[in-house]
Amino acid sequence: MASEQEPAAELELEPAAAAGMLAPADFTARSLDPADADIEARRLMAQVAMVLLFMAIAMYGAFVLTGVVEEKSSRVVEVLLSRVKPRHLLAGKILGIGVLGLAQVAVIVGAAVVALRQTDDGTIDVPAIGAGLVFLLLLWFVLGFAFYSTAYGALGALASRTEDAQSATGPLTAVLIGGYFFVFITVAGEGSEWVVRLATLLPLTAPMAVPMRAAVGELPAWEGVLAVVLMLIAIYGMIRFAGRMYT
Repeated sequence: MASEQEPAAELELEPAAAAGMLAPADFTARSLDPADADIEARRLMAQVAMVLLFMAIAMYGAFVLTGVVEEKSSRVVEVLLSRVKPRHLLAGKILGIGVLGLAQVAVIVGAAVVALRQTDDGTIDVPAIGAGLVFLLLLWFVLGFAFYSTAYGALGALASRTEDAQSATGPLTAVLIGGYFFVFITVAGEGSEWVVRLATLLPLTAPMAVPMRAAVGELPAWEGVLAVVLMLIAIYGMIRFAGRMYT
C-alpha cells in the first residue's frame, strides 16, 4: 500500500483522491440472450419425470412380466391364443397395465400439486412450467413405458416359472439402469454434443433424454421429431418380436 501512495504523494494528491483513483471502476454486465428465470424449475421437473419413468418401468414392467409367466404356467394363454393374435394379446396387456400405472402416477403428482397449493403461504415461488413441456413429458412417459414393457413381456415368454422371471429379465434391467445413469451423466451433466445426440435418438435412452433437453431449450425440432419416429418404429418392432416369442 505504501508503494501505491508514494506516486500520489509526489503528485500532491489527497489520500481520498488517490484512493478513488485506485478503486476498481463500476460496470454493468448485460447478456445478449434474455434471462430465463424458470429454466432451473423446468430442469428439475424433467429430472423428477425421469425418476418417475424409471420407477414406473421397473414396477409395472414387472407386472407385465409376472402376468405373462402366470398365463403360461396356468395354460390360460393357450385358450386365449385360439381367438386372439399373440401380439394383440400382449399389446392389450401392456395397454391395460400402462393405463393403470399412468393413472396412479397422475394421482401421486396431482396430490403433490394440491398439497403444495394448500400449504403455500406466499413464501413459495412456484414458476410456470408450460403446457408444452407437460405434454412432452407425458408423451415420452407413454412411449418409454410402451417400449420397455413390451420388452419385459417378450422376455417373460422365455420363463416357464415365476422364479425364473427375474433371471430372464436381468439383462434388460441392467440396460435400463445403465441408460438412466448414462442420461443423467451426459444430458443432465456436461456431455459432448455427439453423445447427447446419440442419447436423444437411441430408443433405449430417448424417453429420459428428450424431456431433459427440451426442458432447458436445447432440443432442435428435427431431433425431437426424429426421436419420436425412431421410438415408434422401435415399439412396433418390439411388439412384432414379442408376438413371435409369445407364439
